[in-house]
Amino acid sequence: EHQRRFEAIKSWSFLKERWVQLREREYTEFQEEIARRQWNQLPRPMAKYDLKIVMEFYANTKKNMI
Repeated sequence: EHQRRFEAIKSWSFLKERWVQLREREYTEFQEEIARRQWNQLPRPMAKYDLKIVMEFYANTKKNMI
């Protein structure tokens, strides 16, 4: 099933993540949750990534998660 899904998502278009800069008083609950979970790198995506690994991740997730 995972291989079948991997083949199916090969045609997907993936949008590269982009850096987000939130203002000090903008979306405060969201910013607090990022800090609480210590997700400091979340708003700073990686400069490079391996598209095959991304596709493999999606191929191995449960259908209802996508």
